[in-house]
Amino acid sequence: MSDMEDHTHDGDNQNTMAFMDTATGSDTPPNERSTPLPTGWRQYKHPNGDVYFYHQGFRLITPDNIRDPDILEYVFDARDHQLDGLLNDSTAQNLPEDYEMIIMEANDETAMIQMLSREQGVAFEWTEDGGLMMESSLSYWSLIAEYPSHFPILPPRIEDEFLSSLQNARLSIATGTRFVYTELEIDRIYARYQYLNDLRSQGRNSTPSIAWLIGSVMPLDELGRRVNDEQMAALINGLHF
Repeated sequence: MSDMEDHTHDGDNQNTMAFMDTATGSDTPPNERSTPLPTGWRQYKHPNGDVYFYHQGFRLITPDNIRDPDILEYVFDARDHQLDGLLNDSTAQNLPEDYEMIIMEANDETAMIQMLSREQGVAFEWTEDGGLMMESSLSYWSLIAEYPSHFPILPPRIEDEFLSSLQNARLSIATGTRFVYTELEIDRIYARYQYLNDLRSQGRNSTPSIAWLIGSVMPLDELGRRVNDEQMAALINGLHF
């Protein structure tokens, strides 16, 4: 919590949950690609081609175009307001030390803010009225899928959890349980993971694609979400591998 004190700047479709876009950022406009990034920021490319920005010192993520000075100021203002609230809220003591803050759609009035602990596998939200609240596991996995490229390694335990979930899914389908994916789709998801894992073992940087895949299909259970057909095709076929 030490950095709180630093304010420097139809049929099957009926069972398909709408899947949020896995990258809220958009590709950098051509006329802005030559604009230097503000100090401390790095740009990362999502496996689907979109970009987002990360400030390692502040553990701050945003898909907003922080090359624009006004937007950068909005992002920092939103961060400062969030840190002020956390600093004066006793419930914030439960926030893990490794948390990252995600700020989206920042403007001169509002911003969307979430927080994520990769070590604990949890997403958080803070509001003035409700204090610090743990979000659903779906929120956590969605954030892993949305921002997969700025860490060289995967969050702890997620591969084991993913593989265990795939095995449980196969068992559920074999016993006749109505499941969010078909057996063929489960096999395709596993085959894609194996392919990306083999690339990683050969020294290729497939970690972002693995994180995108896992984050997009988890939590994998009969009550979970289902990736739509277009998203599934992108995950399985890949854009860069």
